[in-house]
Amino acid sequence: MNRLSICLLFVCFAVACGSSDKGLQPEDIPILSEGDILLTDAAQRALFRIHPGTGDRTVVTDRIGGVPRQIARDANGDLLIALSESSLPIVLRFDIRMGDLFIVSSGGSPVDPNVPIIGSGPAFLGPVGLMRETSGQLIVGDQPSATIFRVDPNSGDRAVVSGPGRGDGPPFTGRIKQFALDADGNLLLVVGSVSQGGEGRIFRIDPDSGDRTIVSGPEMGEGPRLMDPEGIVLSTLNTIFITDIGQAAVIQIDPISGDRTIISSPFMGEGELPDIPSGLAFNTLDQLLVADRTVIYRVDIDTGNRTVISAPIIGQGEPFLVADDIFVIKN
Repeated sequence: MNRLSICLLFVCFAVACGSSDKGLQPEDIPILSEGDILLTDAAQRALFRIHPGTGDRTVVTDRIGGVPRQIARDANGDLLIALSESSLPIVLRFDIRMGDLFIVSSGGSPVDPNVPIIGSGPAFLGPVGLMRETSGQLIVGDQPSATIFRVDPNSGDRAVVSGPGRGDGPPFTGRIKQFALDADGNLLLVVGSVSQGGEGRIFRIDPDSGDRTIVSGPEMGEGPRLMDPEGIVLSTLNTIFITDIGQAAVIQIDPISGDRTIISSPFMGEGELPDIPSGLAFNTLDQLLVADRTVIYRVDIDTGNRTVISAPIIGQGEPFLVADDIFVIKN
């Protein structure tokens, strides 16, 4: 067994069992407060907490072992994270009281035989999107297989909701990205472009039948095309907001017509120049926050102006390097 396999075996054992030999001391376990911003850093394989007022950054955990993507929160307050790397394709739970990590669901790894199987059903190949339904079940988007799973957070069992062989409607031809849940309980999914210069789409998925319809894309809605959409969030009025890394923009989408309007980009709005906007979320004041590589900024929906709230030179603590998703704590 080579050194890499030994390291992965140790990481997987610690994660699966919640082993305390690499766990946090009680005084090091972060206390999450209303309005705190959580951020996944794909480069450092870490989860950060950002104070919404000062921009100060705290590493919640850097023991994740895989590439963290979208964040969700369980009914008991624990944090859930999808890990997309093929060597560790799992859904992970971070116990906010003990500081321990547990595998929620895993079908093993096609790369590393040491990754344990947790739960029954088809295996993940590279989970990216993650959200929790009002029922408490988890929805997971697996990018390599273009499949949407429903996962029991207690048993880890996996069942296909939509994808090849299940559900009617257009297929997911691009890369599955992030999820949101609309007011009717339907799933909204961002699907990126197939290749550079292509077009992405926003899908609506019936959570029972798995049927798919296009909310916005080349076939639906007017306005600037979606070059490579990434993150998604809904306002209290059910308006859709997405980030588009292909044009460094934040785009507003009408959920009925699919019409698209750029509200912030390098050519619209003042302030921090957008680079690679990824995750986005509304804070407790209903202000739109965007994670953009090493920066989090607030976007004024009316003007497109961007105000930085955390960056290497704003706020104290270790900087994040490649922001992916952000999630705001709302109790």
